[in-house]
Amino acid sequence: MSTNREIRRTLDIRERAKRAGSHFFDADTMRFFSSRLLEVTWLTADVARIVTSDRPPSGPRCYSVREAHFIANRATVERAYFDTLATYATAATARRHLRDDRARL
Repeated sequence: MSTNREIRRTLDIRERAKRAGSHFFDADTMRFFSSRLLEVTWLTADVARIVTSDRPPSGPRCYSVREAHFIANRATVERAYFDTLATYATAATARRHLRDDRARL
């Protein structure tokens, strides 16, 4: 069950992407790719790490860890691990490892 804080994080990232002109989180785009936004963790005021799941037209559902960057009214979404993770648990673990790696920098 989602908490109010998680819902606010999800809404915030969708609103910021829309304001920056990105269509990555639009309902139509998400529906086309059978995408789900599962987890949002803000790293800074301008960077969020997200976990998504996507189901291509001819394949199983896959999980990805991505970073969304909001800099100078522009949004970009970069992939850290893309469509290589078979389960949400694996994606969540990968996200935590990325966080740990970033903390060491």
